[in-house]
Amino acid sequence: MAGLDGKEALVIQALRHLGEKNVGKRELERLCSALSPRERRRFLKNTRFTLDWVHDVAKQIAEFRG
Repeated sequence: MAGLDGKEALVIQALRHLGEKNVGKRELERLCSALSPRERRRFLKNTRFTLDWVHDVAKQIAEFRG
């Protein structure tokens, strides 16, 4: 998680705590509310080399329009 700011690191920790199977719409909405649109785009860029499922969730967060 080197190079991630405080919020991004917390989102990564939250995702790892929840686990791949436990990230639904409600969790996505909650995580999205913690990041501004700019932070969401940066989060997507910074998660390129994480676990595949984490990067997939980052894509959903970056594209979220809720």
